[in-house]
Order: sequence, then structure tokens, then C-alpha cells
Amino acid sequence: MRAITKAMAITLAALSLVIASCTSNEKKVMEQLSKNGELQCGVITDVDSITGNVKYEFLVNQKTYKGDFSNDDPKKKYQKGDLLVVAYLRTNPKVNRRLNW
Repeated sequence: MRAITKAMAITLAALSLVIASCTSNEKKVMEQLSKNGELQCGVITDVDSITGNVKYEFLVNQKTYKGDFSNDDPKKKYQKGDLLVVAYLRTNPKVNRRLNW
């Protein structure tokens, strides 16, 4: 096994900071949605069978908004046209997440 070089260590440290920042941002979004979120029915528009990425759309005031999520549950099979519940911010529906039961 080769030793970790200084450049690799710096890269790993920077990557850790990016991951921590993403986790922190996601936590903030989830807190906002839990306090101020509205619910809306959405529809799945695309399912990537290789990556597990699922795309969806929903309407707010006759305007279409989009979102996506990664299907981490191999038992759950999503299909185009399936319905789901979306939580979004009324002040900015671009901030949205599927409601995971």
C-alpha cells in the first residue's frame, strides 16, 4: 500500500469540508421545510435505472417546479407517472424535497 502524500491529504481534507458543508446545507433546508413547508402532490417524470436518480415535477400556482432524489432503497421501484408527496417552501418552491414516509 502506498503512503498518503501531502497533496492527497490536502485533497481529502478539502473533500471532507465540502461534504460537511453539503450535509450542513441539507440540514438547514430540511429544518426550513419542517417549519415552513407546504405539501403538494407531484409526479415522477424520469427514473434512471442505472444511477437510481428519480426526477419529479409538481405545480404551484400553475407553475411547474422540478426536483430529484436518489433511490437508495432497492426494494422500492419507482416508475414514470407514479405520484409522490413533495414538501416545498411557499416563498421559493425551487427549494423542495420528496416527503419520505
